[in-house]
Amino acid sequence: DLAEAASWQAQEEAYGSYSTETVAMFLADGAEWERTLIDSGSGGSSVRALAVDDEFVLFVTTYGEFGGSSFTWRSSDGVEWSASESADQRDRYLHSSVSTADGLLAISEGPGGQEVISSADGVVWETEFVVGLQDDGRYVWLSAIAHGDLGTVVVGSGETAFDYEELTISKGGLTAEFEGQYVVRITDDTSGDELLALTWADFDNGAVGERISYADGETRFFDDDGSLIMAITNAEAEEAYRAREAQFEEARHQVMFIELGGAWYEAQVDAAGVDYVSSVAVGPSEVLLGGTIWDESYSPESSFRGSGAEVVILIGTPTR
Repeated sequence: DLAEAASWQAQEEAYGSYSTETVAMFLADGAEWERTLIDSGSGGSSVRALAVDDEFVLFVTTYGEFGGSSFTWRSSDGVEWSASESADQRDRYLHSSVSTADGLLAISEGPGGQEVISSADGVVWETEFVVGLQDDGRYVWLSAIAHGDLGTVVVGSGETAFDYEELTISKGGLTAEFEGQYVVRITDDTSGDELLALTWADFDNGAVGERISYADGETRFFDDDGSLIMAITNAEAEEAYRAREAQFEEARHQVMFIELGGAWYEAQVDAAGVDYVSSVAVGPSEVLLGGTIWDESYSPESSFRGSGAEVVILIGTPTR
């Protein structure tokens, strides 16, 4: 404890101390902003702002050494604010929130996993429904919520359980197995003999030596005598990686829940190939989704994956 305290003191002396303030910026005339200090020296804070009926509402979460607390701040003019500590600490973990004619809806964390919660005043919350592990074996997590003329829509991603397979490459009667990017094991398919096995410790200790080399788009693996065991081209590695990733693509899908007539339904989403939906907008009859398709690549000589991303926009009419 003394060593840890001394370490923190040294860091403060070297870099200086800091504090966090929560402020509200209010613009009434379109020209000049008014700045109001709401909370000072509260440690790390997260803030979400909404307009509810004729009021502005801020959800301010402060984190301390032994936990956190949530406060709901209200203002009718954006300048004068009053606070009340939330009795329901679920609003400490608001991921996305929206105001509706009936109050507030938000994605939060509950004891059973992610859930959609509602509140008329931002202080007392009720659970609309809980996601997580579904009855059909899917695991669902939510990312965004929006409200419009069509209704309230919540979107996220789901994944069906499957047997994960490590990355393997077979050629010339040999099979190379890669667990992550740093461990490789090569065996003879006929005899089952282990020709090469490099562990995490080998890489961490720099004991790889001359066992692996890379040149001209090809990774080569050698035995203790320096004889070539196996060579894998970038194209072969990429093909194997894509085949393995197909497991995730088949298991992963996008999900949408929509509220109609006071009840929630799951709507079908045709978003094949989309890795992640991060935003949603609701119109009179259609829903717009913003998502991402990751363009990943793999080569055994490098731990780097990911050469870019493609942003996609999807528009459709929900059906259940």
